[in-house]
Amino acid sequence: MIVLYGKFYVRKELKTEVFLKKTLAWISGMKFIPEKFKAIKYKQVEMNEIQDGANLVEYAIDTEQKTTAFCLKLENEKGELWRTDLVLQENEQQGIMQIRLAREQRRATAEQDANFRLPWILRQLLKEGYGGKDNELPVEDKPFFIDMENWKLGAHCIMNADRFLMPIVYVSMPFYSDEYFLDVRELAVDLAGIAHVVVETDSSVTAKMKEETTGKNPYNGAVGIYYGKDDFVRITKNTWDNKNQFRWKVSHSVYARMAMLNIPEKQSISRITSNILLKKVHNNPQLSEKERKIQELEIQLEQKSIELEESKQELQEYVETFGNKEKAVYDLEAKVQYYQSVLESKKDMNGTAILLNYTEKEFYPEEIKDILLELLNKIEKHIGEAEKKRRSYHVMQDIKACNTISQYRTEMQQSIREIIERRNVNERTIADLQRAGFEMKGNDHQKAYFHGDGRYMVTIASTPSEGRGGNNTAHDALDLLFK
Repeated sequence: MIVLYGKFYVRKELKTEVFLKKTLAWISGMKFIPEKFKAIKYKQVEMNEIQDGANLVEYAIDTEQKTTAFCLKLENEKGELWRTDLVLQENEQQGIMQIRLAREQRRATAEQDANFRLPWILRQLLKEGYGGKDNELPVEDKPFFIDMENWKLGAHCIMNADRFLMPIVYVSMPFYSDEYFLDVRELAVDLAGIAHVVVETDSSVTAKMKEETTGKNPYNGAVGIYYGKDDFVRITKNTWDNKNQFRWKVSHSVYARMAMLNIPEKQSISRITSNILLKKVHNNPQLSEKERKIQELEIQLEQKSIELEESKQELQEYVETFGNKEKAVYDLEAKVQYYQSVLESKKDMNGTAILLNYTEKEFYPEEIKDILLELLNKIEKHIGEAEKKRRSYHVMQDIKACNTISQYRTEMQQSIREIIERRNVNERTIADLQRAGFEMKGNDHQKAYFHGDGRYMVTIASTPSEGRGGNNTAHDALDLLFK
């Protein structure tokens, strides 16, 4: 599973030898690195490979295309194999660096690591000043500030993001505060080599941005992420988010989007290695024409096998994550159907819809409406006979008569109760909880977070003998989520 991809300009001074020496020095100090890898030194050869079990260090150099590919495979203490690929393409003006970080999933319930770190070599190269220039923006691990002097550059970043090699992450200033909703310097470190972090210095810039960008700019502390001319998202801070949570939300939104990209096959280390071997076979005068053809076919077959295996792994990852994707699509379709039905019903009714503002995210269609109706039911139980003559009671009764609690809420409660009350918490139970909207964390005890919200956590014992029974846990969970 690809968890990170980045592509950025580097200065022309970053040549193959400098790049490989720094990269090999980086791995020698890594945690879990095999001892034999610590002694690896740079050699002026087209290809080099050292393996220790599942662990691997490899590099290959395409001198004609001026492309160097490096690959590190390293197994951690959980038995997960992490792979880091780096590709340097040299050019006359400035080079291009690509990075890909991927993890091999060993089982279907393997949790995607949301706390991975950018490879140290990436930050080190930028700290040492090897970052290039992406049009008007420098490639570095620091934010680029926009003020009233250079506000037109900020507008250019928003309106012409397709002219930049890296995405633009634009952070606006809150209207009534001189403090950002996140740490912009830490965000720039999080996204070093992945995206530019462009930051407003004060809210007076916002008015200029709105006029110049026809409203595509973020405002009041929100963050806009721009991948192309009309390809952008706007992220706002939830009331319960602290600075770190909001920063995490922004950075991982970029990570997730960029993880959809990959190093082009022609620049992959397997393809470069294959081309080097084919060239050696072709130039070997000791081989007969038949021997040459056989060896060339063997090399090409090996290359196709590698590509096929990578495709199989990618397909398996899609299959393993399909359950969650299917649920997300189902929820979106349900919302669309709900809003369509509301629209149609309003055409045939003389009544008036009430529009209320709120910042809470709905966990399922009509959730906020259902909660309000249930609260009205509770209030009615405590209303006396005299109060029933008042206007407020008549309005409340009318609202209840014109609206019903959705069947979806009842079905969700029944489904969650059935899952939690099981006596055997296995992979099937965990998968069912995830489909019901829970995100799972923990080992001995599974911590289930409803829609990933830390306010709604349910602890589920991993074995029936632990703690309280499933019935009590289900009762507590339903109280927390639906009362």
